[in-house]
Amino acid sequence: MRVFFIVSLIILTLNSKADTSEFVTAYPNNQFYHKIISPTKKIVEEGWKVGDIRQGWWKYYSSNGILIKEGAFSENKKSGFWINYNMNGSKQSEGFYYDGLKSGHWIYYDSKETISSEGEYANNLKDGYWKNYTADILISEGWMIKNKQALHWKYYNEKGIFTHSINH
Repeated sequence: MRVFFIVSLIILTLNSKADTSEFVTAYPNNQFYHKIISPTKKIVEEGWKVGDIRQGWWKYYSSNGILIKEGAFSENKKSGFWINYNMNGSKQSEGFYYDGLKSGHWIYYDSKETISSEGEYANNLKDGYWKNYTADILISEGWMIKNKQALHWKYYNEKGIFTHSINH
């Protein structure tokens, strides 16, 4: 039978910028679970490290303790799925990172958590087909190339009925 010892360490070093404390739980294989705590005893951030490298799922909180973003790290870079939240806890956006840059499909939400836009990123730039919505109604759609509208765009009225198109 294997017995693993989990050692909890409290690192009493204070961050001069925010006067935070760091709590670390050590696991086998040089893995550590970190929690950064504010002076008001709220978690500021928490997640896994292997040695000094962020690896795995991390969560970040506002000074009020509200979750504002969470996602995966690989080798200290955002990599994989991420979700960003508004200060009221509703979803603001979600999508993927690759090697620290937005990549692949991203969805943005309005304050009522309905989709406001969605489309593709490549190397942190809007690069692919995008759709924009108001109150769940499609209002425009078309191609983005390096953050600029390109090619053919279609526009719709407040009822979702096609009104016109523009070639960029």
